Amino acid sequence: MTSKIMERLARRTAVQSPISQHKCRVMYLVGGKQRKSPWFYTIEHAQTALLMMKKKYGDRNAILYRD
Repeated sequence: MTSKIMERLARRTAVQSPISQHKCRVMYLVGGKQRKSPWFYTIEHAQTALLMMKKKYGDRNAILYRD
């Protein structure tokens, strides 16, 4: 095979980089109504916010949502 064909095949089978980074958000209940935190781009910040919301509103009223 020629080098141009080999280059074309290599480009077609290359692994595509992710389109966007994963985001996390804390969802929690306040008085029976759902509230959402801003988006977090690091899991460490999202975990910190989750712990704060669990402490404030209860363990069963806060979850971590990952998009």
